[in-house]
Amino acid sequence: MISNITLNNFFPESDVSQSGSAAYPDVPNYVKDYPAESEHSYILFVQSAYSLPEFVELENISNEQEWNPKDNFLILVAVMSYCFDVEESYNISETLWRTSRILNAVTYVKYFTECIGNEDTVFIYNPFHTNENWNTRGKITTIDLGRVSQIPKTYLQKTWNLGQYCLQVSLFNIFPTAVRDCGNCTFSHTPEYNHYNCNCTYKGRDWLVLKNLATFMNFIPYIVPESYSTDVSQSIFDLTSRSSEIAFNERYMKFYGNNLVEFTMPAFYTRRIVVIVPKARIIPIWTVIWQYFSGYFWIYFIFAFVASTISWYMLRRPNENVSQFSTAFDMLAVFITMSLNIITRVVSSSQRILLMCCLFSSLIIMCCFQSSLLEVVTHPHFYPEINTLTQLDEANLPIITLDSSLVDTFNESDSMINLVHKVQYIKP
Repeated sequence: MISNITLNNFFPESDVSQSGSAAYPDVPNYVKDYPAESEHSYILFVQSAYSLPEFVELENISNEQEWNPKDNFLILVAVMSYCFDVEESYNISETLWRTSRILNAVTYVKYFTECIGNEDTVFIYNPFHTNENWNTRGKITTIDLGRVSQIPKTYLQKTWNLGQYCLQVSLFNIFPTAVRDCGNCTFSHTPEYNHYNCNCTYKGRDWLVLKNLATFMNFIPYIVPESYSTDVSQSIFDLTSRSSEIAFNERYMKFYGNNLVEFTMPAFYTRRIVVIVPKARIIPIWTVIWQYFSGYFWIYFIFAFVASTISWYMLRRPNENVSQFSTAFDMLAVFITMSLNIITRVVSSSQRILLMCCLFSSLIIMCCFQSSLLEVVTHPHFYPEINTLTQLDEANLPIITLDSSLVDTFNESDSMINLVHKVQYIKP
């Protein structure tokens, strides 16, 4: 069931715990043995508790420097002259998390001058801690100098158990991986119009992955209210605007024009981009017969027919009065093996030789034609199937998709640039 808890203040005043532990549950060995996500570690020297937050805020606005959230940071606050209270340094780790999502940060406040009531302090910030009243988030935990080795050293060690953290999840109603089920209630994109006891859940693979992950990582999923847009690309905006912390709708791993989002490891590796094309149509019989013989054959056939007609006309012209039309018709009858009455009136040897050659040629042609006709009738012929992207381009078919993230699928291929203009997005 979806939690109906509303998070009004994302980063209120943090809870501070004076404890000797690392403020994280005991990490199992298989989590400790998992390799670090990043091998980069940095030491930041700070002269005051206010200089680093101001620097981070400035860099975050100018975007001149990118902070990798999975890198390791040791912040050394060197107190040289002005003795400020150690609690004034608590906002350093919180600022790094709020602006750049930096989690692996250890702050060490070192007093190089004598400050009454203050001593060297090591502390860490756990942004996933929530108090019992659910009204504050984040916890500052001081670490005894003798137990610094117990601080979680990797990103995974700090996130494997979120301690009932209320995680804001962006999940859209997408068939068939995340299908909303509100029972007898009517869903509304405006939360205040939903009935107070109308608890919606989901069905599908995305929802099952979310539930299993929530159980394993010990967090409470809170589905942020959907916008009126049914486009799943809205989840990118929710992430960048910090309206949600994670998007659970399946997405294709590609660059979405924004460096502020990051993909997690896919739970399944079965989703592929498949182009469904229409089945090849049957070629009409007469088209098959025409295409059965090559173009060279028809050129030779027409040339032989014209040459035979002219020769037959020249041989008959001295002995009898014949027209050009009747001569062409007689020769056509010979080529298609029709019955002729002129064969009995042939007297010269040259006419007999010409007719014998024409009859022999027509016999071969008609046998080929009849065999091709029999093969066409018994075995239907189809146009070539579309099996490659090149054939898809040559077919000039529009490409329809219900996922807006697939509109630029072919943008990265120079050879398939023509397909880019054929992709059309239709809202489901």
